[in-house]
Amino acid sequence: MFKKTYSFNKDIEKMQSNSLTRSKNLSASLPDNLSRIFINIQNQPLIYTIANPRLRKVNPQEAQNIVKQLYYSIYEDGWLDHIEKPSRLWRNIESKEVKTETDRWNLRCCVTAHILRLMKKEFNKQERNPEKYIYFSCDIQTIPFGVMKLKCEPNGLEISYIVTHPGVEKCSYFLMEKAVNQSCKMGFKGKLKLITATDDLYDVYHKMGFINNGDYMTLDPEKSNFWFLSPINEEYHFKRFP
Repeated sequence: MFKKTYSFNKDIEKMQSNSLTRSKNLSASLPDNLSRIFINIQNQPLIYTIANPRLRKVNPQEAQNIVKQLYYSIYEDGWLDHIEKPSRLWRNIESKEVKTETDRWNLRCCVTAHILRLMKKEFNKQERNPEKYIYFSCDIQTIPFGVMKLKCEPNGLEISYIVTHPGVEKCSYFLMEKAVNQSCKMGFKGKLKLITATDDLYDVYHKMGFINNGDYMTLDPEKSNFWFLSPINEEYHFKRFP
């Protein structure tokens, strides 16, 4: 679990409202091998020039272990200690017309915990047609901070789940690049589709180039201003990270 290697708890500050937020100086106290990922990279091309996480394809058993590791790390390291009833808080935040930064942070924690619980339940069941699914992990050195599940369909690739530790930013962008390029390898030209866990995530995926398309959000990197095809490795990358 994360806290055996490094606990994020000491970098969390309690606000008077008892809500939880990350310290503004979080990167200053992280170990050297982790601090780079917290550097402000807004408007910088390609985060890989600053932080270089390891993206790797994993088998279902490895993915299950990563999900458990993320789940217990989030709970045991106290990331949800300030939330008594995540489901109720989630609904309350969604009902607000205007959301504060604290609301968005709490929603992020609630959604992360919810997705991890769903993934744990799925792994406990016997997966039908396991060959239809592909898993990727996002690691910093040997520590996994995110995991993604892709579903292979005859006409395209769907992101079933993508979940990252709430204490690390930008992991989802690394995983999304991996998904786009996996789609290319399978002959789908980088196209993806997904269903969001909450409507409040629409804006997050819009910034990745997804558009609303009926029940799904879809991405076509060839037609998106957020992506470019590198002539060096012939892979898609984000032009800029939000």
